Amino acid sequence: MTQDWPPPPVAPVLGRIDAYLDHWAALRGDDEFLIDGGPVLTGRRMSWHQARREVDEVAAALAAAGLQRGDRVSYLADSRLDFFVHFLAASSIGLVWQGLSPKHTWNELSYVVGDFRPRVVFDARLGDATSADLVARRPDLVAAERRLAAADRRLVGARRALLPSISLTASTGRSSSALGDLLNGDFSVWNLV
Repeated sequence: MTQDWPPPPVAPVLGRIDAYLDHWAALRGDDEFLIDGGPVLTGRRMSWHQARREVDEVAAALAAAGLQRGDRVSYLADSRLDFFVHFLAASSIGLVWQGLSPKHTWNELSYVVGDFRPRVVFDARLGDATSADLVARRPDLVAAERRLAAADRRLVGARRALLPSISLTASTGRSSSALGDLLNGDFSVWNLV
């Protein structure tokens, strides 16, 4: 006797790879989607709904960090669940993503990162300082980091210049009621509120 199994579902052709999360979450949201089988073998499991939430959280963090559509990012990690979640999150906001393996030699990593020229290199390996080493050994990345820090200082200064300022002056031997007028409810600036 043969078993009649239903035909397997057919995936539609969608515009972005992360759109498949929405598609399969609508059909099988609580079904298992990913199992972490990385080198540590955590066995962490994730449903389609959980994956969608994590991808959205990572995408929001990437966008909050100032990354924009077309920016290149590299992600150095062992093959594990977070590797794929980061890929889906980056692609969902239009980032160009490059996966890097810690099994590469220093020269191989230096070459592919130098060729790709990512705006950010994420090092997701626990306890390693390779990304700091990578930046320290690349004068162009050190210069870019300094330019970014200088731009940030200029931005902070420009924002401060937009804020209102109050100047108080003092002199000895005389009293003034000008400060009392500032705190008075009849003062015209406060009446605007």
